[in-house]
Amino acid sequence: MKRSTSISRRRLISSIAPVATLFPYLSRAFAEEIAPTPRLILLMQSNGTTQANFWPTPVLTDSKVLAPLLDDANLRRKTTVIKGLFNEEGGAGNGHDFGFAGLWSGYKTVGPFHDPWGNGPSIDQLLKQKLSFHEPNPTLNCGVLASSTAPFKNHRTSFSYLGPHRQVPTETNIYKLYTTYFSPPIGEADSNRATSAELRIRQNRSVLDYVREDLRQLKPRLPVSERPKLEFHETAVRDLEKRLSETLAPRSGRPDWCGRIVTPKQRLDVTLEENVPLLMQWMFDFVAQVISCGLVRIVTFPMGNCGEKWYFSWLGINQNSHDTLAHADNGDNADVTAKLLKINVWYAQQVAALARKLDGIPEGNGTSLDNTLIVWGNEIATGPHTMEDIPVVLVGNGAGRIRNTGRLINEGRQPYQRLGTSVLRLMGVPADGLGESPNCGPLVGLD
Repeated sequence: MKRSTSISRRRLISSIAPVATLFPYLSRAFAEEIAPTPRLILLMQSNGTTQANFWPTPVLTDSKVLAPLLDDANLRRKTTVIKGLFNEEGGAGNGHDFGFAGLWSGYKTVGPFHDPWGNGPSIDQLLKQKLSFHEPNPTLNCGVLASSTAPFKNHRTSFSYLGPHRQVPTETNIYKLYTTYFSPPIGEADSNRATSAELRIRQNRSVLDYVREDLRQLKPRLPVSERPKLEFHETAVRDLEKRLSETLAPRSGRPDWCGRIVTPKQRLDVTLEENVPLLMQWMFDFVAQVISCGLVRIVTFPMGNCGEKWYFSWLGINQNSHDTLAHADNGDNADVTAKLLKINVWYAQQVAALARKLDGIPEGNGTSLDNTLIVWGNEIATGPHTMEDIPVVLVGNGAGRIRNTGRLINEGRQPYQRLGTSVLRLMGVPADGLGESPNCGPLVGLD
């Protein structure tokens, strides 16, 4: 009997599963059968918000703070605002520390007041452990931390945690990021450069082989209590090896424009506060690019340090936004309220710009924003360290996993860990709770 050489459509789709996350660039003929993989961007703002001007109506109107998002009808219908989240966990330090380290981990801070740290893995690292990834870089922690005032406490530069006291550093050098993720394509005419690049990569891999063997020999000599720290280093080495291997492999299946992205030509000091507006614009351009080009699935992004003290000179404010303004947000000073409103509108403009960039990139039958979930959180609710009604905004529907957007969710008081639980579920990880509340359940009202 002659064997059939035909292949079923379903078997063909199964055979290309390793590139399923590049679904926007596959033939439309398969679009309905390949389930989109949602991407996630976790943003952190500091110092709370001016509550009276933040909360919209149930149909997302009449919010002065959120006007940059909600006045755009297209973005409004892809936005969900969550009211009622509270944080009663407490911990070491103050409210800024509780929220900055805890919002995306569910754990309270530990340690002395002047040196508090997160006490468990954050959502991005949990997802990295539990999901399968086809992107070269499953997670990326980058942000804008340029400031005229140094962080008050050591932990206040990153909210991404591998585990207790184990932060993932925030990359703030936009030029380094572009060089790492968008090295110019190497053509035949550049054979010398190609050989040189490959040699450097192989040398780096040799160094990693040495480090890995060193760790292997060290492990039996360590107390059991110290071995988890070594395992974190081993994980980091494996991640670096994977990235180096991906660098050697050709990057195919991505839009042509991904190969033409170049580093910004203007040179800025990424530590100077006066450069924050342009750095934020460039960073969000970069985030939209790596997400849409299939290079990263999960981004964590602090918009300033925990308890940031920017003076917002670009808005004409020129006052310490933390000590002078946020801490005085008691509703009885019209000048303070007006300046805080201007500051919080500026943050909303940045989030709206990021959403608009993603929404302008076609993907499948929609846009990159449709297949991404932006979660804009805040370490506290208001400047005086209140932790009731922590402002949270979702933009996008995570590849269709949030079915009912364009509304305010206000189901009464809910522990903030429910937000993280819902995010884990939306990203494909079954979860009953998060951090200190392993059984809190997901957000009520989010579907």
